[in-house]
Amino acid sequence: MLCVFPILTSCSNCKVQSNIITCNFDELKNWNVSNEAISNKLSRSGKYSIFVGSERIYSLTYDADVKELLAKGYTKLKASIWANTNHEPQEIQWVATIDSPTGGNYIWKSTFLSSPKETDNKGWKRIEVILEIPLVAENGILKIYGWSPAQEEAFLTTLN
Repeated sequence: MLCVFPILTSCSNCKVQSNIITCNFDELKNWNVSNEAISNKLSRSGKYSIFVGSERIYSLTYDADVKELLAKGYTKLKASIWANTNHEPQEIQWVATIDSPTGGNYIWKSTFLSSPKETDNKGWKRIEVILEIPLVAENGILKIYGWSPAQEEAFLTTLN
């Protein structure tokens, strides 16, 4: 079963619809939250976005127990998001990992913002990262986040 995470939608509370999980910034279920981690400066739709840049190389992080995902039949994950930058991004990435209980990674996958699936007429780029969830990772934690190792600025927001 495919588990699609249209991360950061601002239109409804976190919920599961068929095999699609959507989340917003009003409730922030499963998000590692701090007030400095969300912004209302720029958003494709809805009120808020998360960001990376010179003061924050990692965005707000989505966390989920892999055991719970596997129990629901999810074996593959596609996490999509819209991103906007004021420059051509070089190193900004959208990352999905499954971390082991000892702190290592079972899986680490990313997609560069410079490789979008599509771009809208306002410069927002849709990116996604896809990974398969191995049974060996059942005790792991799924984490999804933006990463800017060169401290480039980007806003990440809803798929709507």
